[in-house]
Amino acid sequence: MKQVLAIGRHGSFSKAAKELGITQPTLSKSIARLEDELGVMLFDRSGWRAQMTPMGEFFVEQAAGLVDESHRLERNIQLIARGEIGEVKIGLGPALQAAFMPKLAGEIITRHPRLKLTIMADSAIGLLQGVNSGAYDMILVADAAIAKEVGLVSYIVIEEPGIAVAAPGHPLDGRARISVAEFGAYNVIGSATSSTSTPVLYTMPELSLKTRTHKGFDPTIVTNDLETTLDLVRKGVCIYAGPAHVVMPSILRGELSRLDVDWSFTYRAVAAMTVAASLSPMLRQIVGYAQAVGSELVAASVG
Repeated sequence: MKQVLAIGRHGSFSKAAKELGITQPTLSKSIARLEDELGVMLFDRSGWRAQMTPMGEFFVEQAAGLVDESHRLERNIQLIARGEIGEVKIGLGPALQAAFMPKLAGEIITRHPRLKLTIMADSAIGLLQGVNSGAYDMILVADAAIAKEVGLVSYIVIEEPGIAVAAPGHPLDGRARISVAEFGAYNVIGSATSSTSTPVLYTMPELSLKTRTHKGFDPTIVTNDLETTLDLVRKGVCIYAGPAHVVMPSILRGELSRLDVDWSFTYRAVAAMTVAASLSPMLRQIVGYAQAVGSELVAASVG
């Protein structure tokens, strides 16, 4: 199947053979045997290109999914079986890049120095697609509900109150009991949910339905770059509501002011993975480290 897919990609036996690391005659004989076994022609070799027949196109369409499944199976078996040696690929969302991930990465590297660790920041959609395709072994996301909807196993690693902030001197700075409507009357910066066509405050899932009833509350600026978010809020361009551990350092340095709002929300981040990956002893250990790091950050920001 891999050979047929390679020929289909390149439209050439010679180029496919080069990619596969075998000779062209060997590849040609292999495909000829496969066609004999199936009793059909997969490629038309009458010209200089290897043109797929209708049956070949059908074969490629079916084979691609099977090859992907075999890769995922192999990857999951490796995750479950291995110990200290191997590789773990982690994807994460923007809110976890600043304080959480450096601490977690340090913990993993210290405890498992022979483990190869790959860390990639991605969008919500990219993370969910990546963990299902095997591009990530584990993802760290703020939307636990979506993780469950797509059949992932998830573990809460951070659970803390959200905080609304603005630049010192902003019209809302010093105001008491700011309502949702009053908050939404100003430029709000937020991150997109997994549905990029309907941006809402990604870090405020409990409020997302309520806020749509107030004209102007949907974010006027949407980004998944946390540094950009905080920088724009510090400059007074917009206001923000986000996890305590993200905004508290800027509050303590006097760069941001905490707003007195009459509503509340809870920020939750989860480690999510496939059912098969959840059987991996290594990934379970990493979940434990993540929960410890999350508890430490929450204690520091809330306390």
